[in-house]
Amino acid sequence: IAIAAMILLQLVWRSKLIVKAKNTAIEKTSLTLSLGMVIVVTLVGSSDPFHYLIGTLLGILLVASLAKTGISPRGFHSMSRIFFSLPWQQVRLIKVVKMTNGTDFEIHSVGRIWTNVMTFEMSDYDRTMGILKQKLSADKIEITIEKLEPGLRDQTKGRRGK
Repeated sequence: IAIAAMILLQLVWRSKLIVKAKNTAIEKTSLTLSLGMVIVVTLVGSSDPFHYLIGTLLGILLVASLAKTGISPRGFHSMSRIFFSLPWQQVRLIKVVKMTNGTDFEIHSVGRIWTNVMTFEMSDYDRTMGILKQKLSADKIEITIEKLEPGLRDQTKGRRGK
């Protein structure tokens, strides 16, 4: 019952999102590894149909936690904080970083015991900035552009080609 309630909570949070965050490769990879571990433990360690049910519910909980990342009226929801959100009142600093690829921007959020980075589509930038300016004071919002080290990507590409 508790796991089903947790899944329901994730789905309720997902339904209340104003702006959905993109799922990064790291989040997808961690989800895949976590699901793999749940599947292996369930298949190897289960001896009762109830165990299979618990394993299935845990897998659904992992997927639901990835689906609820973004900005809601209450604050920020992320995959790394499955059961917590960062309410607007606890935000210490938001750093908005426009990526040089022109298609994404990141929000680095800092709370009392929370730090997180979420990636969003550039098409959601104006709406997101409107929400941030409405919910937070101007001294808590910093806007910057991604700064790449000169030649770092060229050096990395050169090593891969060898």
